[in-house]
Amino acid sequence: MSEITINKEQRLFVFKESHGYTCQGFDVVYKQCLEMARRIKQFSLLPQGTELAPILESEIGTMAQYEQYKNILKIIGDRKLGTWFHFDTPTKVRQIINQYIKGDGRLRLFYGDTKTGRCWMEENDVVGLIGRSGGTMQIPLLIAKDEHGGPGILDNCIVRIIDADSREELYRHKLYHLPEMEIRQVDEKLFAIGYTHGVWAKNKEGNFENHANLRSFGKAAQFVAFMSGECCEQPQ
Repeated sequence: MSEITINKEQRLFVFKESHGYTCQGFDVVYKQCLEMARRIKQFSLLPQGTELAPILESEIGTMAQYEQYKNILKIIGDRKLGTWFHFDTPTKVRQIINQYIKGDGRLRLFYGDTKTGRCWMEENDVVGLIGRSGGTMQIPLLIAKDEHGGPGILDNCIVRIIDADSREELYRHKLYHLPEMEIRQVDEKLFAIGYTHGVWAKNKEGNFENHANLRSFGKAAQFVAFMSGECCEQPQ
């Protein structure tokens, strides 16, 4: 049996195992409790007339909440309760992902800050088919062409979704915005190793920073188009 300690500074439950240590964040446990409670109610998993104890924000980071988490897991057991999303994932995003699971349509996902709507300009693992993991908590996966598996989708961090084949926009966060970008020529050192143009983007402080370097003006323009959702093909 694991020995559990609480690291308040890093907001982690720490588990000492025979082979080392594993961790689980306070907020992850809290949000998973909320999502599991939602599923328990949706699928009527409790005996009639009984209810779960309230999941309290004031108990985040306590052993009481971790014990509650373990007890809720026992109620769910090995039941399959559909695609597993983060508690904060909007209903519209859930619906789109479920619609595309095991289909042949590809999605272009835009991750970002869901409080401000600012896109992170993530370029990797953002285009692909939608699948689902095994196990009880079957999380959505993004599967690249000719692959059979892929990374988990950060469904609670999605600020925009496009159908990568039709280019139809399916979802946009109400505050969605993309940092301003510029294409500039690279310096001599980068030019010497084959790069010609860089894409510069404004950071949160309003200053331009180098974000990517490419081997032609056309590829730099394609990178900007990919980040903007004007195309769904990344420059090679």
